[in-house]
Amino acid sequence: MPPEYRVAIIDDDEGARDSLQAMLEGVGISARSFDSASQYLSRAERETPECFIVDLKMPQIDGLQFHQILVDSGVKAPVIFVTAFGDVPSAVQGMKNGAIDFIEKPYDGEVLLETVRYALNLGSVATPSLDTVFPGLSPRERQVLQHLMDGLSNKETARILGISPRTVEIHRANLMRRTGARNLAHLLQLAIAANRHSGG
Repeated sequence: MPPEYRVAIIDDDEGARDSLQAMLEGVGISARSFDSASQYLSRAERETPECFIVDLKMPQIDGLQFHQILVDSGVKAPVIFVTAFGDVPSAVQGMKNGAIDFIEKPYDGEVLLETVRYALNLGSVATPSLDTVFPGLSPRERQVLQHLMDGLSNKETARILGISPRTVEIHRANLMRRTGARNLAHLLQLAIAANRHSGG
């Protein structure tokens, strides 16, 4: 049976849940909120929404663990992570597992709405190849991108490549400008999805 709502919000912060649900429903997107991953998973008859918005840091079952449970259960609905404690390794792990974005709190409501709308229309969006998303990358830019996809920080990437962290930042900024990525998480999402599509 199709769910009565399109988006499931899973966050242990009551205020964040309520404001996000109100924002979505204010633009006509039906949503239901849950105070934990366990609350969602414990329902006898689980309905699968079209999209999940999941807080990364939660007690008992955190966002990444919950996402893995969804993947292992064969649930293919897109997942958007939100967190006040974002870090590159967590973003990379989530993106490699199929999450479509990683948005840090406090987030811009319009950015989140844009991401939700994208998630709800994913079935009709073709995934571009790596060369389409990142045309004409220099060898150095490809190295920087690969290290970002591996979850390395700017300092770690700089040490491995023998360049300064500032140079890594410049390469990263160039990559984001070329793709129109909103932030690092979006850049990683584009790169990982395109790399997967290209068989990389």
